[in-house]
Parts: sequence; structure tokens; C-alpha cells
Amino acid sequence: MSVPKDKLHNLIEKLNDNDAEKIIDIAEAFILKREAQKKTQEKIKEKKFDFERYKGILKRFNINPDEMAKELRGQWKRNIS
Repeated sequence: MSVPKDKLHNLIEKLNDNDAEKIIDIAEAFILKREAQKKTQEKIKEKKFDFERYKGILKRFNINPDEMAKELRGQWKRNIS
């Protein structure tokens, strides 16, 4: 959607100087915020989950997921009775 510049200029002329400055400040802040949001969304899209890197972090803790699962299942069975 584009607003003709002459229409925008006429609207600003109808306002006093104080109000016109406030509206321009609001518009600038809105544009800057929108541009920042677009950049943030682009960065989020660029970052993909790297399973190998995550797996490497877990290797330091020497965790065996299969053993942990068996242990948790055993505890669950014992707590039922």
C-alpha cells in the first residue's frame, strides 16, 4: 500500500508543528522497528538446529540415553504398585 506523497504532505500541513514532529517521530520509530523485526526474522530463518553440535555437547557429560530410559522406565514400574 502506498500513500501519495502529496496527500501525506497535505495531512502534515494541517497539523501544527508540534503534532507534525510527533507524527514524524512515530513514523520513523515504526519503520525502524519493522526493519529490525525483518532482520531478526531473517537471522532466525538462517539459524538451523545443528544436531551434531548439540550431540557433541552431550558427549562431555558421558550420558547414555538408552540406559537412562531403562532406569526411568524401571522407576515408573516400581512407583505404580
